[in-house]
Amino acid sequence: MNTLTIAYLILAALEYHRGEPITAESLGIRDEERFNDVMQDLICEGYADTTNGRTRITLKGARYLEENPVMRTLENTLERGS
Repeated sequence: MNTLTIAYLILAALEYHRGEPITAESLGIRDEERFNDVMQDLICEGYADTTNGRTRITLKGARYLEENPVMRTLENTLERGS
């Protein structure tokens, strides 16, 4: 799984599964180290934020989801799972 797909999966999970823990395993990502690296990048770039031990999507991250229709299939899959 490439980095952008992992980033999109993380952001979509943060948006559609609020309050649930997001882990590499819960998203079907086998490489936990890569998942952690991408999560850290999303936080550093302002797409996600960690407050009080919880990670949440930011407005910048929500805009990214909205403006990337190429990845809409992943988003629809996550929505159906909620």
